[in-house]
Amino acid sequence: MMLKRNKANVVNNTEVAEVKQTPTPSPKPTPSQTTPSMTPEPMEVQTPVQKSTPKPTPTFKPEPTPQINRKTPAFPY
Repeated sequence: MMLKRNKANVVNNTEVAEVKQTPTPSPKPTPSQTTPSMTPEPMEVQTPVQKSTPKPTPTFKPEPTPQINRKTPAFPY
């Protein structure tokens, strides 16, 4: 569990850091407040990220079916 959380943190931190970097340069006193707020944000995002990971797996299985159907009508055309 710790390894999975670490990986999610790295991905979330990179995205959050880039988005916050733009507004951070303008307000100088905000950085101190942005640091503590970043801690709770990634934690909340982790929960949905872990749940969304298993969902894509079943979605990929039904996808191959439509792909085969698309190839079939493509031949007669």
